Amino acid sequence: MGKKGGDLTRTARVDALYNHLMKGGYVTLQWYESNLQMSYKTLGRDIDTLRDRGVPIEESANDDGAKRYSVALSARKIMVPHTIDEVTALFLGRSMFDFLEGTSLQK
Repeated sequence: MGKKGGDLTRTARVDALYNHLMKGGYVTLQWYESNLQMSYKTLGRDIDTLRDRGVPIEESANDDGAKRYSVALSARKIMVPHTIDEVTALFLGRSMFDFLEGTSLQK
C-alpha cells in the first residue's frame, strides 16, 4: 500500500489525476501509489470524484488482471499550444475575409 496521507491535498491529488488522464495517460494502482503516495481505497474515491464531476472514466484490465483507468480519446481536451505570433496570424487571417459577409462568395 501507499504511504498514508501523501504530500498533496485532496484537491491537488484529484487535479493531478485529472491532468494525467486528460494527457492520454492511464492510471493503475502502481502508478497511483508511486506518484501520489496514496492507497487503493483513496484511488477509488478520487476516481468517483472525477466521475461525479462528469469525467467519463473507463475501467479495463491490464494483462495481469489489475484495474486500469483511462479517459476515452473523444472526451479528452487536447490543447494545442500556439505562440502569440501564430494566434495573431490566425485572427488576422480569419478577419481578412469578413468583407465577404452577405455576398455570394461568403462560403
